[in-house]
Amino acid sequence: MPAASTVFPAVTVPPLHLPSPAGCRRQWRQRRHRRARRARRQRRHRRRRWRRRLAGRQRRQRRARR
Repeated sequence: MPAASTVFPAVTVPPLHLPSPAGCRRQWRQRRHRRARRARRQRRHRRRRWRRRLAGRQRRQRRARR
């Protein structure tokens, strides 16, 4: 009688951190898009803040030159 593992090969469970089967892949993609959207919004605000700081510095230089 062969071992049970040869007759019924164990169904391999994929590691949970990998986006494997199709049902999980959709959730993983939604999670990635949600994270990307939040990062994009933060990036936009960060750029606005940086530009305002740059404009203030240029204004100071212009005033000093006159």
